Amino acid sequence: MKTIILLSKDIVLFTGLNTLANQKQTSIYNALTIKKVIKHASDPDTIGIIIDLHHLHDEDFFKNLDKIRHHFNGPIIILTKVFDAHSAKKMFKIKASVCLTSYNPDLILAQLISLIWLNENPRKIVENQEDIHDYLLSEHKKINLDLRQYPPKLNGKILNLTSKEFKLLKFLFENQNHVLSREQLLDGVWEYEDEYNTTRIVDMHISNLRDKIEADPANPQLIKTVRGLGYMLKLPNQ
Repeated sequence: MKTIILLSKDIVLFTGLNTLANQKQTSIYNALTIKKVIKHASDPDTIGIIIDLHHLHDEDFFKNLDKIRHHFNGPIIILTKVFDAHSAKKMFKIKASVCLTSYNPDLILAQLISLIWLNENPRKIVENQEDIHDYLLSEHKKINLDLRQYPPKLNGKILNLTSKEFKLLKFLFENQNHVLSREQLLDGVWEYEDEYNTTRIVDMHISNLRDKIEADPANPQLIKTVRGLGYMLKLPNQ
């Protein structure tokens, strides 16, 4: 039977998750120590891990999550009573999947199931994307953007993008017509690899991309700003 590992001393949480998981033919294994999480993380039936930080010393967690990742590449949900942006960033750097402040079993399990699906179907979204993009800037002006290799080509000519600009552009195309926050772009493109990364770096790279691929960077038709939310790539006249 598929198993979700839970590290928590919250009996109400365990009971709620166990009841819901049983309805989906899945079991909850409540590991009482982080050493047991590490021990069972590599079990073939393990499909997800939930770690409750409420009764866990922070240093124990950060020291051991990296060990868990050596054995398990599926979704790991971290539960915490209070959201701490600095700690959350550290969690994401060592590849935690999600940090939740809700202890609602239904919400936690729904989030985990969504992450499991994404983990089991990593190529389906990408495979449905084409790496050659044609779009119209006007009735008579057609643009062809070829992202099959680096450096990419715009109307057959090499487009002078940095590697990060290229990765950002591909990420935008893979998620076209979806609003992406600056934090999502940081996570998807930069993967929080730099301690000093801020949302400002996203704005700077978006501006550079517009200068290179938009007919009129001051009035972008491709990479749209969604005020208060982030950015969205939308092919014009499609």
